[in-house]
Formats: sequence, structure tokens, C-alpha cells
Amino acid sequence: MALTNGLDFTSAMTEIFLGGATSQIASLFFVIALGAIMGKLYNDSGAAMSIAVGLIHVLIGKREGNQKVLFSFITIMIVYLICMFGGLDAYILAFTCLPITVVIARNANIPRVFLPAMLLSGGAIMGSAGVPQINNIMMQAAFAQEGMPMSNTVGAIGWVGTAIALILQVIITYKLCLKAMAKGEVWDEGHFEQVGIVDRPRPHFVVSIIPLIVVFVLYAVLDLNIMYALGAGIIVSILLMFRFIPSREQGMPKAIDFGRGLVTTLNDGALNYPVALMQVITPGMLAAVIMATSVFGALVGGLASAPIHVVLFALITGYILVAVTASPPATMMIIAPIVVGVLTATGASPDVAGLAGRAATMGSTVFCLLPYDGVIVLIVALARVSFAKAYKIMFLGALIPCLIGSIIGGLMLMAAA
Repeated sequence: MALTNGLDFTSAMTEIFLGGATSQIASLFFVIALGAIMGKLYNDSGAAMSIAVGLIHVLIGKREGNQKVLFSFITIMIVYLICMFGGLDAYILAFTCLPITVVIARNANIPRVFLPAMLLSGGAIMGSAGVPQINNIMMQAAFAQEGMPMSNTVGAIGWVGTAIALILQVIITYKLCLKAMAKGEVWDEGHFEQVGIVDRPRPHFVVSIIPLIVVFVLYAVLDLNIMYALGAGIIVSILLMFRFIPSREQGMPKAIDFGRGLVTTLNDGALNYPVALMQVITPGMLAAVIMATSVFGALVGGLASAPIHVVLFALITGYILVAVTASPPATMMIIAPIVVGVLTATGASPDVAGLAGRAATMGSTVFCLLPYDGVIVLIVALARVSFAKAYKIMFLGALIPCLIGSIIGGLMLMAAA
């Protein structure tokens, strides 16, 4: 791209391409690193499983037949929503919640090919107001860099579309599952024979959700920086749950030892973040090169006079750019200067920038569910099922609901502008 657009290759690589990494690392380093550590704490302490077991007992209980299947999908979605509201990133949740998803699917005899769709439960909220996820954090950072900072809860009216997407996700996935079960498909263990609810001490359900509540309140209610919110969540997690983390000797979990396994867990969590960080920022480095081209400058100038509402434009551009880059953070980096340029040229109120940013974030949540996205490839690999069969379910049960929800949410944001 640098060569075909007349950029000096050396400066494009050393200054622009790597500069794109620098700006993203500054915004996302602590988010991903702290999120990885917190996810590991929840996994090793058994807190994530404790949340799941509590919800299974309340929501599924002794239900049978189709009701059991329906409430299994509802339960795993609620588990994911709780974790996402608490700041646990989708990439980390793929590993943290896999055992939980297996337990719930096995319990309801849901075919294993539905595991990837279940691992996407609640993903529609990643671009919604007040949710401490990378999509939102990068949107705020990108617009702040353009001189238009905004609150964590800007564009809350878009939640109407998100709620519709969540409801549709449950209904569609449930109907697809019933259809598959009517054809004789059932749960098969595959390589999950050893995955289950281990009889071991775990934090109480209430104790398990306290750190997640702390993160959400600090970020969404008090409007604190996500770094401080996640840091506080980790501290509270350690104080409440360190005694449930087992030590490891010769690679095997041992008896609960009141904290001697804590250091290992913290180290393991820190080791998880470099891969997650690089997966997120690499497309953004390409985005930096795109923004340095003359074509990008011409695009910004042309869009300033386009006969389309800036909020609707941001939504549509979010769809297109994330489909190309497979990266919501990269999409935010590209969209922010365009939207700000359009607002400046048209003399629109700066408040509209927040609504346009929210629309772009909601749009970017949809087409990051395309088959070549890293998280999609990861969760199918974790489930070890046919990609073609699993992705059809994910497309119908996750991407389509998110698309419908984002359109509704985007229209409401445009009306509010």
C-alpha cells in the first residue's frame, strides 16, 4: 500500500507503520494486560465456574426438554454478559469460559458444533455504551486524539438495538439447535472428556461477581479510566479469591494452599497478553499507513460534502472498514479523523461526534464476526468442530442479530443527533 500510494517505503515502515503500533499500545496496553491477568484469576480461582454453577442452579435447575435447551443458551449469555461488563476481553473469555460452555452444552445435550456460537454469546454489547471492552476504549482514544473526548456512556440510546440483538441471538440459535436435535444430532465429548465441574473449593457466587461490579461501576458510572477500573478489579479479586487459587507442582493442580499459587497465576496471566495485544494492534498499524495516503485525504474531503447524515455514515463505514481490516480498533483509528473532519466542515455540534462514534463502534461489532477474524478462527479451533457447519450457525445466530441490532441502534442515534 505504501509503494502504490507514493509513500517512501522506509519512512512508511519505521515511522508510520510502527507509529500506528505506538498509538494503539498507549491506548490498549493496560487494558489487554490487566484484562488477561483478571481473566486468569477468574479461571484459576474457580470464580468463573462459580458464576456459571450459580446461574445453572437458578435458571436451568430441573428443567427438561426444549426448556432446558432454551435456558442453557440464556444462561451462557448471562455468564458472558457479566464477564464482559466486568472488563474481561472476548479473546480472554474464549479460554476462560470454554469449560463453562462445555458443561452447559453437555448438560442440555446441545450438539458440540454449537459451542463456537455459544462462545460468542453477548458479543453484541462490545460496542455499546458503558461496556469496558476494547471497541469502546479505542473509540474514545481515537476521538480524543482528534480533540473530541467523550464520556464512557455516550450514545446510551443505542442500547435498544443491542437488546434486540441479544434477544434475536438467543431465539435464532435456540431454533437452529432444535432443528439439529430433531435430525438426531446430540452432544459428543470429542476431546472434552476431562472437562467438567471439579469438586474443589470455589468463591461464592456473590464474591465472584464483586470484582466485576467494581470494574463496571468505576468505568461506566464514575467514568474512570479503564486502567484504574481494571486495576481495582484485580486488587479486589486477589483480596477476595487468592485463597482459592491452587499451587502447581509438576504441572498438576494441588490442594488449595492459601495463596502460594497466586504468583504463578499472575505470571501466567501476564504471559497471555502479548499474543492478544499483537492480534489487536497489527491491523491498526496498517490503518496508520492508510491514513497517511493522499487517497485517504481526498476521501475525507469528499465525504465532507456527501449528502448523508454523519451518524449513518459512521455506522456504514464501521461495517465496511472492519470487514476489510478485521479489527475494530483499526476501524476507530480510520473513522475518527473522517468524522471529525466532516463535523468541522459542516459546523455540526461536537455532541454529534459522540453519537457518530457510538454508531461506528456498533457497526464495527458486526463484521468482526466474518470467518477470517482471529477470534472466530480461535473459538472454532478450541471447539474442534467443522468450520463450515459451525460458522453457518455463528453467521445466522450472531452476525445477523448484531447487524439488525446495529441498524436499529444506529437509526436511533441518528434521530438523537
